Amino acid sequence: MPSMKAPPELAKLNSMAGTWKCTSQMHMPPEMGGEQTGKSTMTIKKDLNGYWMIGQWKTEKTKAMPEMKGSIYWGYDAAEQKYVEFGVDSTGSYMHGTSAGPQGGTWVWDEAGVMMGKKSKTRTTVNQKSPTATEIKFEMEAEPGKWVPMGEDSCKKQGGSA
Repeated sequence: MPSMKAPPELAKLNSMAGTWKCTSQMHMPPEMGGEQTGKSTMTIKKDLNGYWMIGQWKTEKTKAMPEMKGSIYWGYDAAEQKYVEFGVDSTGSYMHGTSAGPQGGTWVWDEAGVMMGKKSKTRTTVNQKSPTATEIKFEMEAEPGKWVPMGEDSCKKQGGSA
């Protein structure tokens, strides 16, 4: 059997490798604590012979929310010619999504999964402003075609300056 190689398209994710420290603004309903700020960390690296990138993330505990942890895998589906992601977290939530890839430095991920015991559709927009600065916006589909903001992260790669 010939040696297989990871798809060259995965190189577009290389700039995300490293440790990122983020400040977050979360838009929660009043019964869940309302508007909140917080901090999180994500470490991203190549995994599984370079076929995947894995991100291990953790949010700090706030007055209204417990500490949360999760993992996300990013890869490339050569058959569908789309980037793919799979994620799980410490609350039992999971999601899977696809992206056409970066458009001018911005990735848009369309996702489906289960959050807080309910099916959900989400959209994550990742805008890499520079090699050391990334802005992330999270949205949820409240009803068909109506997207509401869930939160924003402003992230800085550690070990470099923006």
